[in-house]
Amino acid sequence: MTDERQWGEVGTKIIFENHRVRIWELALEPGESSHWHTHKLDYVTVGLTESRNRRQFEDGTSDETVGYVGRYSYADKHQPHEVTNIGDTTHKNILIEIKEQSWPRQRNSPWTPFSKWPPSRESTPATPTTPPNFSRV
Repeated sequence: MTDERQWGEVGTKIIFENHRVRIWELALEPGESSHWHTHKLDYVTVGLTESRNRRQFEDGTSDETVGYVGRYSYADKHQPHEVTNIGDTTHKNILIEIKEQSWPRQRNSPWTPFSKWPPSRESTPATPTTPPNFSRV
Protein backbone atom coordinates (compact mmCIF):
# COMPACT_ATOMS: atom_id res chain seq x y z
CA MET A 1 0.00 0.00 0.00
CA THR A 2 1.39 3.43 -0.93
CA ASP A 3 1.10 6.62 1.09
CA GLU A 4 -1.02 8.97 -1.03
CA ARG A 5 -0.78 11.85 1.41
CA GLN A 6 0.45 15.15 0.05
CA TRP A 7 3.29 16.28 2.32
CA GLY A 8 4.12 19.94 2.66
CA GLU A 9 5.02 22.82 4.93
CA VAL A 10 3.36 23.85 8.21
CA GLY A 11 1.86 27.00 6.69
CA THR A 12 0.76 28.63 3.46
CA LYS A 13 3.65 31.09 3.25
CA ILE A 14 6.58 32.37 5.30
CA ILE A 15 6.10 36.03 6.19
CA PHE A 16 9.26 36.51 8.30
CA GLU A 17 12.34 34.51 9.26
CA ASN A 18 15.57 35.01 11.17
CA HIS A 19 17.89 32.81 13.25
CA ARG A 20 15.43 32.63 16.18
CA VAL A 21 11.95 32.36 14.63
CA ARG A 22 10.11 31.52 11.43
CA ILE A 23 6.66 33.09 11.05
CA TRP A 24 4.09 31.47 8.77
CA GLU A 25 0.63 32.45 7.65
CA LEU A 26 -1.87 29.62 7.24
CA ALA A 27 -5.03 30.28 5.20
CA LEU A 28 -7.67 27.64 4.45
CA GLU A 29 -10.96 28.22 2.66
CA PRO A 30 -14.05 26.29 3.87
CA GLY A 31 -13.56 22.60 3.05
CA GLU A 32 -9.87 23.08 2.20
CA SER A 33 -7.14 20.99 3.88
CA SER A 34 -3.51 21.74 4.55
CA HIS A 35 -0.85 19.35 3.33
CA TRP A 36 0.20 16.67 5.77
CA HIS A 37 3.06 18.12 7.79
CA THR A 38 5.19 17.61 10.88
CA HIS A 39 6.02 20.30 13.41
CA LYS A 40 9.72 19.78 14.05
CA LEU A 41 9.95 22.88 16.25
CA ASP A 42 7.93 24.18 19.20
CA TYR A 43 5.53 26.90 18.07
CA VAL A 44 2.88 29.48 18.95
CA THR A 45 -0.27 30.11 16.88
CA VAL A 46 -2.35 33.29 16.88
CA GLY A 47 -5.84 33.28 15.36
CA LEU A 48 -6.67 35.93 12.78
CA THR A 49 -10.24 34.77 12.06
CA GLU A 50 -13.03 32.83 13.73
CA SER A 51 -13.05 29.29 12.36
CA ARG A 52 -13.60 25.58 13.01
CA ASN A 53 -10.99 23.00 12.03
CA ARG A 54 -10.36 19.29 12.26
CA ARG A 55 -6.86 17.95 12.79
CA GLN A 56 -6.33 14.41 11.49
CA PHE A 57 -3.26 12.77 13.02
CA GLU A 58 -1.06 10.09 11.51
CA ASP A 59 -2.06 7.60 14.22
CA GLY A 60 -5.71 7.81 13.07
CA THR A 61 -6.97 10.06 15.86
CA SER A 62 -8.51 13.46 15.23
CA ASP A 63 -9.77 16.46 17.14
CA GLU A 64 -11.62 19.69 16.43
CA THR A 65 -10.41 23.18 17.22
CA VAL A 66 -12.20 26.51 17.30
CA GLY A 67 -10.23 29.62 16.39
CA TYR A 68 -10.95 33.16 17.53
CA VAL A 69 -9.32 36.44 16.59
CA GLY A 70 -6.38 36.92 18.93
CA ARG A 71 -6.59 33.44 20.45
CA TYR A 72 -3.10 32.04 20.97
CA SER A 73 -1.70 28.68 21.95
CA TYR A 74 1.69 27.08 22.45
CA ALA A 75 2.53 23.57 21.26
CA ASP A 76 5.55 21.33 21.41
CA LYS A 77 6.69 19.65 18.23
CA HIS A 78 4.40 16.69 17.56
CA GLN A 79 3.23 13.94 15.24
CA PRO A 80 2.30 14.47 11.57
CA HIS A 81 -1.20 15.72 10.79
CA GLU A 82 -3.33 17.70 8.37
CA VAL A 83 -5.77 20.49 9.17
CA THR A 84 -9.16 20.78 7.43
CA ASN A 85 -11.38 23.86 7.66
CA ILE A 86 -14.79 22.40 8.59
CA GLY A 87 -16.42 25.79 9.08
CA ASP A 88 -18.09 28.12 6.62
CA THR A 89 -15.58 30.99 6.88
CA THR A 90 -11.94 31.33 5.84
CA HIS A 91 -9.47 30.13 8.48
CA LYS A 92 -6.35 32.27 8.97
CA ASN A 93 -3.70 32.17 11.63
CA ILE A 94 -0.10 33.09 12.24
CA LEU A 95 2.25 30.29 13.31
CA ILE A 96 5.55 31.23 14.97
CA GLU A 97 8.15 28.46 15.02
CA ILE A 98 10.74 28.88 17.78
CA LYS A 99 14.13 28.02 16.28
CA GLU A 100 16.35 29.20 19.13
CA GLN A 101 15.59 30.05 22.72
CA SER A 102 17.18 33.22 24.04
CA TRP A 103 16.35 32.54 27.68
CA PRO A 104 17.15 29.61 29.96
CA ARG A 105 14.44 26.95 29.89
CA GLN A 106 13.57 26.13 33.47
CA ARG A 107 11.38 23.11 34.11
CA ASN A 108 8.53 23.64 36.59
CA SER A 109 9.27 27.36 36.81
CA PRO A 110 6.29 29.66 37.48
CA TRP A 111 7.90 32.19 35.14
CA THR A 112 7.62 31.97 31.37
CA PRO A 113 8.47 34.54 28.70
CA PHE A 114 4.72 35.15 28.32
CA SER A 115 3.90 35.64 31.99
CA LYS A 116 2.95 38.94 33.55
CA TRP A 117 5.99 41.13 34.20
CA PRO A 118 7.31 41.63 36.79
CA PRO A 119 6.63 38.30 38.51
CA SER A 120 5.68 38.41 42.16
CA ARG A 121 8.56 38.40 44.63
CA GLU A 122 7.58 34.92 45.83
CA SER A 123 7.84 33.38 42.35
CA THR A 124 10.82 35.27 40.94
CA PRO A 125 13.38 32.78 39.62
CA ALA A 126 17.10 33.42 39.97
CA THR A 127 17.38 33.97 36.20
CA PRO A 128 16.53 35.77 34.01
CA THR A 129 16.82 39.03 35.93
CA THR A 130 15.37 41.27 33.20
CA PRO A 131 12.28 40.82 31.04
CA PRO A 132 12.81 39.53 27.50
CA ASN A 133 13.16 42.30 24.91
CA PHE A 134 10.52 41.70 22.24
CA SER A 135 10.95 45.11 20.61
CA ARG A 136 13.50 43.76 18.12
CA VAL A 137 13.48 40.33 16.57
